[in-house]
Amino acid sequence: SGDDDDTGDDDDTGDDDDVGDDDDDSGDDDDVGDDDDSAASHDLTLVGVYVDENGTTHTIVGTNEPLPVDGLWTQEDTGGDTRIYHITIEVPASEWMGGWNDPANAQHPNLWSRFDWTWSGGDLYLCHITENASLGISLYSSTGADRSDPANGGCNGAAWVNLTP
Repeated sequence: SGDDDDTGDDDDTGDDDDVGDDDDDSGDDDDVGDDDDSAASHDLTLVGVYVDENGTTHTIVGTNEPLPVDGLWTQEDTGGDTRIYHITIEVPASEWMGGWNDPANAQHPNLWSRFDWTWSGGDLYLCHITENASLGISLYSSTGADRSDPANGGCNGAAWVNLTP
């Protein structure tokens, strides 16, 4: 009992209660800092590369950045201008996601954007319904886009953007 050389280090034999023991083959999923654990929480619905009718490339990826960032949405237009949105909110059942505008974005840096999407006739449509919210939480209460006829209107007085993979 007064033995000072039992430090709980990984050299102890027969001791299964070592905290953070990476040799544990129990299949548990609770190791803090394990890179494999974070992958599942970073899956976004619309991951992929798309091009809209204006030639803008939209790249949506999940990320391993620390939470709350789940993904990045990068838009690069034909003139080479790039906009990046750090996706922190996704509500797939309501078909929208939101995130903060990158500080390097020319328009509305460090503010919040909401992107609504919908499928119509087999096509994917996007509406950047909010681009300058001051708080991310306000995206939940913002009015969504009109999904009834995305090819012809319903997105801030204009048609939605058609995204083609």
